[in-house]
Amino acid sequence: MQHHRPQLKNTTFKNARFKNTRFKNTRFKNTAFKIFGVLKFLVPLIYVVGAIFVWIIFASSNPDGLANIWIVIYTLPIFIIGTLLLHLQFPYMPGGYYQAHALYFWLSVTLLAITLFLIFHGLQKLIQQNVINDSSDTS
Repeated sequence: MQHHRPQLKNTTFKNARFKNTRFKNTRFKNTAFKIFGVLKFLVPLIYVVGAIFVWIIFASSNPDGLANIWIVIYTLPIFIIGTLLLHLQFPYMPGGYYQAHALYFWLSVTLLAITLFLIFHGLQKLIQQNVINDSSDTS
């Protein structure tokens, strides 16, 4: 018994597969667009909530040289810029021990949370631009 392959009318197998792949890519990009839309708010929120726990640990510890290690680790990008690139002395802010650390920590957390938001927002816009370009190509 001989099996017959179905004939695709007015198209080739290669073109049919390409159109199906484009549809899947568009669905994937729509899903990624929605995910980045949620992540651009969720990731900075989680970062700020984590900062609250780091501050509680810092505030409840003795004011010695090791008390601020978690503040340094949590705001590592700002610490690297301030200490290694600008050659400043940590915590970079005027005031007493807790005041200087509070200013540094919460300003750094705010800056890093905004940076995380902008990174995910930029990724979302990049995907949105690709989805718009794909949809205009198929029209």
